[in-house]
Amino acid sequence: MGTKHNKKTFTLIKVIIIVAILILTCTIIMRGRNSETIGNTDEEVLNNITSSDLMDSIGKENISIVDTIGIEDSKIVGFKSDTGHGYAVYEKNKQGDFVMTDSAAQGISDKGIRASDFVVHYNTSNGLEHSEKAYISISEDKRISKVAMSINERTFITPFDSSKPAMVVVSDVVPITHNKDGVTYKCIYFDQNGKEIIE
Repeated sequence: MGTKHNKKTFTLIKVIIIVAILILTCTIIMRGRNSETIGNTDEEVLNNITSSDLMDSIGKENISIVDTIGIEDSKIVGFKSDTGHGYAVYEKNKQGDFVMTDSAAQGISDKGIRASDFVVHYNTSNGLEHSEKAYISISEDKRISKVAMSINERTFITPFDSSKPAMVVVSDVVPITHNKDGVTYKCIYFDQNGKEIIE
């Protein structure tokens, strides 16, 4: 009789241990998933930007999304505030959610060109050294009608819609194998008459 009782107790202890392990595993998985910065909707993206310290030194007044451009399983979100521009890159994870993988922002002057440009990493699932680069320019300067983006001595001229804040993206122009050698990048902005706008 003592042996049966010991077997039941031992079985009960095994069940309790298994349940405890399952609960702990689920908690760790959920905690790991919740630590990711999800940006499936514009509202989630704006919440991520305003709640992070990304724009603290630049200013968070009137933050809005300028444009969202999808490239493969990534999306690049350009945004602006009264005093700065920035971007956030989101990539689709295994659960199908868009998770932030890269972001940056910079201030803009009231007196100079109200435009910013950035080099952006996307498709980072295999590490930063195997990621691809996109080159973006964000403008809210009504004088700007086009931008010349020079990337490794190749120039891409892209028009801007000067009636509203806009973002242009150039991607897939530098092979990944060349990324490790460095990339030279420069933007020149032009008005409607084709004249370069100098700060």
